[in-house]
Amino acid sequence: MSAASLAQTASFFGSVPQGALQEFVERCEIQHVAAGELVFQQGELAETGLLLLEGLFEVSVETDKRVRNIGLVHPGEIVGEQGLFIRGAKRNATVQANKQSKVLVIELSLLQELSHNPAVAVLELHLLATLGRRVRTTNRLIQKAWKASPLPEPEPKEVAPPTLTQRLLSIFRSGT
Repeated sequence: MSAASLAQTASFFGSVPQGALQEFVERCEIQHVAAGELVFQQGELAETGLLLLEGLFEVSVETDKRVRNIGLVHPGEIVGEQGLFIRGAKRNATVQANKQSKVLVIELSLLQELSHNPAVAVLELHLLATLGRRVRTTNRLIQKAWKASPLPEPEPKEVAPPTLTQRLLSIFRSGT
């Protein structure tokens, strides 16, 4: 893959000098993924992230024995980024290729080795923007769920019977 084709697929690389982008591309592995192939399995060790170059991925989560589709990953987007931030992390979701796909494999060690490279800086900014979008989306879904669920009835407060001191004070204050 050339630097020019990567910049065309992932427009966020457009401002990176060609030499720096070519160095980055040459150090990354490119993998082909068949339609229907499992890319990541929820619960497995997260060691890499993927930049989708071609194709389409579907992301799902299993909770309470139910599988919920939570979104799609399109070319130019990164998936599995938790493996780039947290050593020993587990995958939060299952990712499957919906059609023939091509990915750029991103490893933490590569980001560390090429930390001087402007392509890595741009990729990290893109990762932060992606995470920010996901947090906003999650917040909107939580707010929507809160609005849709009825508020629980407040628990009735139990009124404690007056203490002996309180009863005596009320007798003397009332004058009877």
